[in-house]
Amino acid sequence: MGEWLNADKDRKILFTKAGNGTYYVKISWLKKANDEEYKMEMVVIKGLTFKNGEYSGGHHYSPSNGGWVKATANLKDINTLNVTGYKYFLSKTRTYTRAK
Repeated sequence: MGEWLNADKDRKILFTKAGNGTYYVKISWLKKANDEEYKMEMVVIKGLTFKNGEYSGGHHYSPSNGGWVKATANLKDINTLNVTGYKYFLSKTRTYTRAK
Protein backbone atom coordinates (compact mmCIF):
# COMPACT_ATOMS: atom_id res chain seq x y z
CA MET A 1 0.00 0.00 0.00
CA GLY A 2 2.97 2.34 0.29
CA GLU A 3 4.06 5.28 2.37
CA TRP A 4 1.67 7.75 4.05
CA LEU A 5 2.04 11.11 5.82
CA ASN A 6 0.01 11.92 8.95
CA ALA A 7 -2.19 15.02 9.22
CA ASP A 8 0.39 16.93 11.29
CA LYS A 9 3.01 16.19 8.62
CA ASP A 10 5.52 15.10 11.26
CA ARG A 11 5.44 11.32 10.72
CA LYS A 12 5.38 8.90 7.78
CA ILE A 13 4.20 5.32 7.96
CA LEU A 14 4.93 2.43 5.62
CA PHE A 15 1.99 0.07 4.99
CA THR A 16 3.34 -3.38 4.05
CA LYS A 17 2.15 -6.96 3.52
CA ALA A 18 3.80 -9.50 5.82
CA GLY A 19 4.91 -12.97 4.78
CA ASN A 20 1.90 -14.55 6.50
CA GLY A 21 -0.56 -12.53 4.38
CA THR A 22 -1.49 -9.98 7.03
CA TYR A 23 -0.57 -6.30 6.83
CA TYR A 24 1.47 -4.18 9.20
CA VAL A 25 2.50 -0.54 9.43
CA LYS A 26 5.77 0.85 10.72
CA ILE A 27 7.24 4.32 11.18
CA SER A 28 9.39 5.24 8.16
CA TRP A 29 10.14 8.91 8.93
CA LEU A 30 9.95 11.25 11.91
CA LYS A 31 10.29 15.02 11.78
CA LYS A 32 11.69 14.92 15.33
CA ALA A 33 14.29 12.17 15.67
CA ASN A 34 13.89 12.18 19.46
CA ASP A 35 10.11 11.73 19.45
CA GLU A 36 9.03 10.49 22.90
CA GLU A 37 6.09 8.38 21.65
CA TYR A 38 7.36 6.91 18.38
CA LYS A 39 10.69 5.52 17.12
CA MET A 40 11.96 4.81 13.61
CA GLU A 41 10.99 1.35 12.30
CA MET A 42 8.53 0.93 15.17
CA VAL A 43 5.53 -1.24 14.24
CA VAL A 44 2.40 0.80 15.02
CA ILE A 45 -0.26 -1.38 13.35
CA LYS A 46 -0.18 -5.16 13.08
CA GLY A 47 -2.36 -8.07 12.09
CA LEU A 48 -4.66 -6.41 9.54
CA THR A 49 -6.37 -8.68 7.02
CA PHE A 50 -7.95 -7.50 3.77
CA LYS A 51 -11.56 -8.53 3.16
CA ASN A 52 -14.51 -6.86 1.41
CA GLY A 53 -12.52 -3.72 0.59
CA GLU A 54 -11.38 -3.06 4.16
CA TYR A 55 -8.40 -3.91 6.31
CA SER A 56 -9.65 -5.20 9.67
CA GLY A 57 -8.83 -7.42 12.62
CA GLY A 58 -5.63 -5.60 13.46
CA HIS A 59 -4.22 -3.72 16.41
CA HIS A 60 -2.93 -0.14 16.52
CA TYR A 61 -0.37 1.18 19.01
CA SER A 62 -1.86 4.12 20.89
CA PRO A 63 0.47 5.90 23.33
CA SER A 64 -2.44 7.99 24.65
CA ASN A 65 -4.34 4.80 25.54
CA GLY A 66 -1.28 3.11 27.00
CA GLY A 67 -0.93 0.26 24.53
CA TRP A 68 -2.61 -1.61 21.71
CA VAL A 69 -6.22 -1.06 20.60
CA LYS A 70 -8.29 -2.76 17.87
CA ALA A 71 -7.86 -1.23 14.42
CA THR A 72 -9.26 -1.07 10.91
CA ALA A 73 -8.04 0.81 7.84
CA ASN A 74 -9.58 1.73 4.51
CA LEU A 75 -8.81 3.80 1.46
CA LYS A 76 -11.15 6.76 1.16
CA ASP A 77 -9.60 7.39 -2.27
CA ILE A 78 -6.28 6.68 -3.98
CA ASN A 79 -4.48 9.33 -1.89
CA THR A 80 -6.34 9.14 1.45
CA LEU A 81 -6.00 6.40 4.07
CA ASN A 82 -8.23 6.32 7.16
CA VAL A 83 -7.06 4.33 10.19
CA THR A 84 -9.53 3.85 13.03
CA GLY A 85 -8.61 2.66 16.52
CA TYR A 86 -11.26 1.22 18.84
CA LYS A 87 -11.21 0.88 22.61
CA TYR A 88 -14.42 -0.33 24.25
CA PHE A 89 -17.21 1.78 22.70
CA LEU A 90 -14.93 4.69 21.69
CA SER A 91 -13.20 5.14 18.35
CA LYS A 92 -10.83 7.63 16.74
CA THR A 93 -10.02 7.91 13.05
CA ARG A 94 -6.74 9.31 11.80
CA THR A 95 -6.34 10.40 8.19
CA TYR A 96 -3.12 9.97 6.21
CA THR A 97 -2.25 11.26 2.75
CA ARG A 98 -0.11 9.38 0.27
CA ALA A 99 3.53 10.47 0.57
CA LYS A 100 5.17 11.78 -2.57
